[in-house]
Parts: sequence; C-alpha cells; structure tokens
Amino acid sequence: MQVVIFIGFIVFAVAFATIIQQRFLKRISVNYIAMAIGAAIALVPQTNSLIESFSSELFMGLIVAPLLFFEGQRTRLYNVLRSWRAIVGLTVIMIILATITAGFGIYFTMGLSTTGFYSSCNFNANRCYSNRICNTWIEAA
Repeated sequence: MQVVIFIGFIVFAVAFATIIQQRFLKRISVNYIAMAIGAAIALVPQTNSLIESFSSELFMGLIVAPLLFFEGQRTRLYNVLRSWRAIVGLTVIMIILATITAGFGIYFTMGLSTTGFYSSCNFNANRCYSNRICNTWIEAA
C-alpha cells in the first residue's frame, strides 16, 4: 500500500507542478517547480510515514526507465549515428573515472588494501586477528 501512496504523491507533485508552471510561472522550468513541491512534501512530517523509504529498484523501474524510454523515442537515429564516437568515448572515460573514484573512495574510507586484508585473515582456521571486515567475510563463506 505504501508503494501506491508513494506513486500517488509523485503523480500529484508532477501534475501540480505542470499546472503551476503553465498557468503562473511560464519562465521557470517545470523541473524546478517539481523539486520545490517535492521539498515541501518532504518537510511535512506526516507524509514521511506514508511515503515508502527509498528503494533503488523502485526508482529505476518507475522513474528512470520510462524517462530513458521516452527520451530514446524522441532522439533521431541520425543524430546518434553522427556522433557515436563522442558517445562511446565519453562513456568509456566516465566508466574508468567512476571505477577509479570508487576504488579510491573505498580505500580511503575503509582503509582496505590487498596486502593488509589478506594477511590479517586466516581463512582456513576461520579466525581473524585485526580486521573487522574479515569477520563478515568469513561468516558469509
């Protein structure tokens, strides 16, 4: 039931933002108005218990997938084929940058290194001497 209420809040916010933008604030993008309405809904404490907690699967399925589908429908194939090298190049560069950033982020926040992690864990004896993450790793195995 919370998912239905959550979707209802989103549909209400989008419809209300569209009406406000078309009637009163034609120079402001509807996205900014929708963000303001969403922030106003989030500030009301009673709505926080009604709205589903954030679920990435729900967000991807209900929000991102339809947006990508309709954006793909509007994009002309000629424009994509004309700039496919730039698209692929940017994609590869962004994947490499995201991987490096995630690796360094995990390294600095958790203090992991390959030599320290494996040297502190004794997987055969199911013991861990100094690494908290090792206990979780052993219990999962």
